[in-house]
Amino acid sequence: MTIPSVFKSRQTPLSIALVYALAGGAWLLGTNALTATLFKGQPLVIWLTVLNGVLLIGVSAVLLFLLIRRREATITRSQESLRRTNRALATLSECDQALLHAADEQGFIRDVCRIAVEHGGYRQAWAWFAEADGVASMRPVACWENKAADMKSHLDSDMGQGVAREALSTGCHVIRNITTRLGAGELFRRIACSVISLPLSDDEGVFGALVIYADGADAFAPEEADLLRKLAGNLAHGITTLRVQAEKCQLEKQHAILAAVIDQFMQGVILFAPDGLISYVNQAFERISGTDHADIINTRIHSYGKSLLGSPFIQALNDVVAQSKPRTGRYVIVRDDDSNLDVEVILSPVREASGAVASYVAIVRDMTPEMHLESQLRHAQKMEAVGTLAGGIAHDFNNILGAIIISTELALDDAKEGASNPELLEIVLNAAERGRNLVTQILAFSRQGEQKRQTVRMAPIVKECLKLLRASLPTTIDIRPTIRCEDAMASIDPTQIHQVIVNLCTNAAHAMHGKVGTLEVVLTDVTLHEDEAGTHPDLHAGPYVELSVKDTGHGMGSEVLERIFDPFFTTKEQGRGTGLGLPVVYGIVKDHGGGIVVESEPDRGTTVRVLIPRAEQVEEQPDAAPDGIPAGGNERILYVDDEEDLVATTGEMLRRLGYEVVATTGSVEALKLFTAHPGQFDLIITDQTMPLLTGTELTRGIRRLRPEVPVLLCSGFIDQDERTILQEARAAGIAEVLRKPVDRDEMARAIRRALDRSV
Repeated sequence: MTIPSVFKSRQTPLSIALVYALAGGAWLLGTNALTATLFKGQPLVIWLTVLNGVLLIGVSAVLLFLLIRRREATITRSQESLRRTNRALATLSECDQALLHAADEQGFIRDVCRIAVEHGGYRQAWAWFAEADGVASMRPVACWENKAADMKSHLDSDMGQGVAREALSTGCHVIRNITTRLGAGELFRRIACSVISLPLSDDEGVFGALVIYADGADAFAPEEADLLRKLAGNLAHGITTLRVQAEKCQLEKQHAILAAVIDQFMQGVILFAPDGLISYVNQAFERISGTDHADIINTRIHSYGKSLLGSPFIQALNDVVAQSKPRTGRYVIVRDDDSNLDVEVILSPVREASGAVASYVAIVRDMTPEMHLESQLRHAQKMEAVGTLAGGIAHDFNNILGAIIISTELALDDAKEGASNPELLEIVLNAAERGRNLVTQILAFSRQGEQKRQTVRMAPIVKECLKLLRASLPTTIDIRPTIRCEDAMASIDPTQIHQVIVNLCTNAAHAMHGKVGTLEVVLTDVTLHEDEAGTHPDLHAGPYVELSVKDTGHGMGSEVLERIFDPFFTTKEQGRGTGLGLPVVYGIVKDHGGGIVVESEPDRGTTVRVLIPRAEQVEEQPDAAPDGIPAGGNERILYVDDEEDLVATTGEMLRRLGYEVVATTGSVEALKLFTAHPGQFDLIITDQTMPLLTGTELTRGIRRLRPEVPVLLCSGFIDQDERTILQEARAAGIAEVLRKPVDRDEMARAIRRALDRSV
């Protein structure tokens, strides 16, 4: 082995000893042989031999020194390479552990930078991410540096952004050497370091770079660079994994929220596969169907749906699956307890982003509340139509009754002067009065009765009614009043509310006829919330006074309960009822802005709850009615009505009262008469509903000619509601409004009041 080959090879102590021994032996043999040949028998041989030994020792020592020095340099380089490889391995290992315990992306990246400095021994570590515009803009997301190192300034002014951008654009790692002068006072002191920039990439490409600084030039050996590339790969994989986990966690939260929303949905939801296998139902469907969750999941929608909803549902289901289009239908659910429930079912395919049908959904809505409201709406519309019809009938009946009443009163006056059979006229007058009361009930039902609202306490009215009823109801009925709100006030017509109480209690007594029973009358104040008021179209949220009348009578079935407010409908035997009691109650309560709730079952009695809006105003006392019939005068009256019989009878009545009367059936003719002689009339009495000119329009024409003349208006309150007519009458300057039919006493008092005020 030659010396050059020894220096190039990996040396060990044994190889060094062998080289030394071989070289020394060869040298001695060669020099001794040469000396013996050249200087045979001469004394110089001895000195040459000694000199040869000295030279051998010197050369061997030099050779040994060079070999040992070479060996030390090799060992040092190997140790440094091993140290660098070990720090890269330590960094890689610690980062793998950090990935196993990582909870979020930002913390994981910061831990990798920290581990590179604290465990790897590197000087600095930076992580950079590309912005949306790619390489043009980058942002640092994490950094860690060795605080104990002798650092008076950053090793790199751009903190590795340049090499990070280069690695990002090329997709390959970049290694650079950097030399930094520490300061002006240390002119000749410089620090050399190395920087490596490692790209971070995923399936979509390079998204960032990991930049690591190390002390010394050429600090990153190929083996260390390979390990750091693996570190960058693991870092990129960890970031991708954490992002996927974060997205998965977010999706799971969204799914959990969505599942909670669907589970709390008021409508039932069934999710099933294209083959019909049910995979999900919410709690609302369990409540609607009356079926437990465990009995539905993993069953076929076809078999389950047919038993629950019937064959029409299966036909609709097959059409939806065949056509992949939504479909809506109404069905009847037969529950396990044999009860029926009307539902609306929306069948619809659920499509993926690609448009392919992944599953199907059935949304089941309980139609009971809606059908209840529809029933109430139909009933309200029917009552409105019947009320309009009743009002029209009452209008004509009023005019007929007016003529009958006035004619009978005049005939009775003549009968007192010697005519025969005055009793027959009394019968006619009584029958007319009964007809008048019947019309009053019809008008109350049609919500066109006279308005006399006062803000009063309800308790005294209830107590007074029950006191009067006690004398008229059978003693077998135990009346139990309960007043829970002595001071509750409402804006009401006391007479009409009195009529409501009497009608309800009378009906309750009839339901217990011939039996021992209990009549409970409770007055209390309640406050309805939006959800409670929403179940009844006549009521709104707010404070109410509630009057509850409960009996222990025979009760009613659903068919009778639906018709109790129909006019002239009655379950009583002929002659015991007109069928107008509850319709009148309905009209009065509706007119007061309230509502009625009736609960009844056969053989379990009936409870009627009347709710009237509560008021907070100060109670007002009603005005006392005037006593006595005023005497007639000799003033001149212009009387106008489009009914000829009423004109004839009323004109005669006014003349017998002592007044001079000019009567006509035409409003235009009346205006002409007044225009021709405006100063000859002391009072105008006019009907409201007439052809060409209404009573208020005639009044405006008259008062333009003579503003001070008093006018009385007679109306049945049919064509318009009463408040509108009263407002128009006040605006036209009408002194008083009378409701038809008007009897003689009422007419006489009204005429006297109007004439006396005009004086």
